[in-house]
Amino acid sequence: MQPENLSSDTQYQQFIANVIASDEVWGLEGDEGLAISSSSSNDEQDVIPFWSSEALAQAVAADDWAGFKPSSMSLVDFLENWLSGMHNDEILAGTDWDASLEGKEVEPLQLALDLANAAEAAGLDLEFANYENLAEFRKEVKEASGL
Repeated sequence: MQPENLSSDTQYQQFIANVIASDEVWGLEGDEGLAISSSSSNDEQDVIPFWSSEALAQAVAADDWAGFKPSSMSLVDFLENWLSGMHNDEILAGTDWDASLEGKEVEPLQLALDLANAAEAAGLDLEFANYENLAEFRKEVKEASGL
C-alpha cells in the first residue's frame, strides 16, 4: 500500500514505475463496468481511478464500491483502448487513489504519454494492435494531445 505521506506527484511516478514493472493496470469492476467518481476539484468532471496493484485496488473496494472487485488489464490494452477512449469521452484518470479517494487526477493522453515514455526508457517491446510500435503510438498521442 502507498504510504499516506507521499505527494501526489511522487505517488504518480510510483504508479507509472509499478505499472511498467508489472505490465498491468487494475480497476474496480462492478455490474455496470469500472468504478467512476467525481473529480476532487470539480463535481461535474468524471474520473476513472486505476491502481498499480490488486492490493491497492482492493483497499478502496468499500462503501459505495463495496460490491466492486479488482480487475486487471494489460498495459497495452490500457494505453491503446482505455486512455484514448477516456480522452474522447473527456474523463480523467485517477492513479493509485487511497481509501480516502485521494490521489492524482490526470488527462488520459498525458498518462498515456508518461507511460509510453517510461516503457521506452525501460526498453519494453510492446505489441499494439493498431500501431506499428511504441514510437508510432507516442507520436500519435503527442499529435492528438498537443503535448
